[in-house]
Order: sequence, then structure tokens, then C-alpha cells
Amino acid sequence: MKFKKEIKGILFDLDGTLLDIDLNRFLLSYNKHLHEIFPNSMTLMEFIKHHSASINKTNKTKKRNFEVFMDEFLLPFNLTKDEAESMLRNYYKNEYLELKQFINPRPESRKVVQHVISKNYKIVIATDPVFIFDAIKTRMTWAGIDDLPFDLITHAENFSTRKPNLDYFREIFSKIELNPEDCFVIGDDHNDMVAKSLGCTTFLIQSLMTHLKEDTPKPDFVGNLRDLIKLL
Repeated sequence: MKFKKEIKGILFDLDGTLLDIDLNRFLLSYNKHLHEIFPNSMTLMEFIKHHSASINKTNKTKKRNFEVFMDEFLLPFNLTKDEAESMLRNYYKNEYLELKQFINPRPESRKVVQHVISKNYKIVIATDPVFIFDAIKTRMTWAGIDDLPFDLITHAENFSTRKPNLDYFREIFSKIELNPEDCFVIGDDHNDMVAKSLGCTTFLIQSLMTHLKEDTPKPDFVGNLRDLIKLL
């Protein structure tokens, strides 16, 4: 396997790529926690529907995802933004840590990231920016890569777009000052592979979360993290 062009930047997806996650159980427990923390009269299923609808409001304006989410999420609650944000940040420092039980770290993850760093590529954690930085940093800790130097970590507080919106990737390229053709996108899903349509080189790591569509651009490479180390 060889690159057809010079690569200057590496974009890593997180969930399903640098760590294994039982996403359905993770999200159910996550929503149960929030349902308990935020006082409301909704059933759990009503809360999940509201929470999901609040997330889906993001990616449609120039406002940061977290701001858009909070504007919608707080509508049924008698809370100020400051109160709700404090509750949420406290949750991520405490109960959120219990969700580690649904995570399986990949031993190769740290090795491949360290290898990329040694090659002087610009390196990005390009996870869908739904969660605030605190939550993503914790999952990076579970993956064993939280102490490594990244040029950019995408999260709900610093991004106004989301996958698979191509503007999400354009926002990354603008921040790291590289062209799409200079970048190598590594992920496990359609939402990552779409970057090929902008000119990126792509690498698909198949996981339990992998879902490709009829219009998913064909990945340039398919393999695992060990294959990736050999390629780079």
C-alpha cells in the first residue's frame, strides 16, 4: 500500500476507530444519567427524544454546536444556561466516568498516534463534535492518548458543523491550514469516508459501528490500526 500524494495532516475519528465502544448501551446509560440529573416530568423515552432533537438542531447555523444544543435542550427546564452548564460539566467529571464499562481500548491506538507524531504530520482528533471538550477528553483518556500533542480536537464548543456535513471537514482544514488533498482521514463509518469527495485520502477501519451507504465514496485503504502503522 502506498500513498499517491504527499500527506501532511492526519485526521483520526475516535469512537470505533481509536477505541471500541458499545454505542447503544453507552448512549442509553448516558441518557439515563441526564434524565436523572435534570429535573423534569418526562419519561425516559420522551427525554431521549427531546435530547436527540436538541442535538439535531446543531449543524444548521454559524453558532457553536454547544450553544445551539443548550438553547433547544433547556426549553422544558426551569434553569438558566449557567446553572445547566454547571450541572452538565459536573456530570462529566463524575457520573460520566461510569460509562467506561462500555469502552474497550485498543492497545495499538497509542502506538499509531505516537508514530504519526514522530513523522511530524499535523494531527487531529476528528470526532463528531456533539460532546463538550470534557467528555471527549475523558474518552481520549480511555483510549490512552489524552496526554499526546494534537494540533486540533473537534468538540461542541469549538465547532459549528458536524459529520457528515462536508463543511465540518472544511472547518478542520481551515483551522490546521492545509488543503483537503494534503490530508488523510481515518475512520470507521460513512461519516468519515465522505471526506474523500473533497480530495482527501481515506482509510476505513471496520468496527461494529461501521455503516456505509450506496453513495459512500470508496475508501482508498481498508484495514486495521496495525496496517495503518505499516502504511505510515
